[in-house]
Amino acid sequence: MSSPSPETLLFETKHWIVEQRSDAALPGYLLMCAKQNTTHLWELDSEALAEMGGHLARVQKLMMEVLKPIYLYIGRYGHMKGPSFHFHFIPIYDWVVESFLKDERYRSLKQFQSRADGVFADRQFDASELQLYVWREFCESPTSPKIKGPSVLEAIELLKS
Repeated sequence: MSSPSPETLLFETKHWIVEQRSDAALPGYLLMCAKQNTTHLWELDSEALAEMGGHLARVQKLMMEVLKPIYLYIGRYGHMKGPSFHFHFIPIYDWVVESFLKDERYRSLKQFQSRADGVFADRQFDASELQLYVWREFCESPTSPKIKGPSVLEAIELLKS
């Protein structure tokens, strides 16, 4: 694991680092990374596991109270090899939803919302669609949508204070 940047580091403990995702233009998109070099939860030592739940709750509360996203996605994915075991904290602000809904390229995802009982027929989007949008537009795109509100570094400073 590489050393965190002081500008984007939220906090560090004996077993965990919480920082802004380095390739994300979305303010407050945080990663909580284990310092232990492993990709599996069951391989974390008992002290790291004992700290984990408290840190997840602390970061969630802090983000909701300070940055005030309308949704906060917290996830652990295991698709890529390389980084140590980590969690993603993906804030979904009202302006992210507005930007997503205006982007016609993502309207085609609506065709996949199909249930025989029609329970989701009126839904404009679901979490997976917004998450795809965030990853493609705020992490992979060289020209991210316009940010409304604090910048990446300003969001970290707000969370630190």
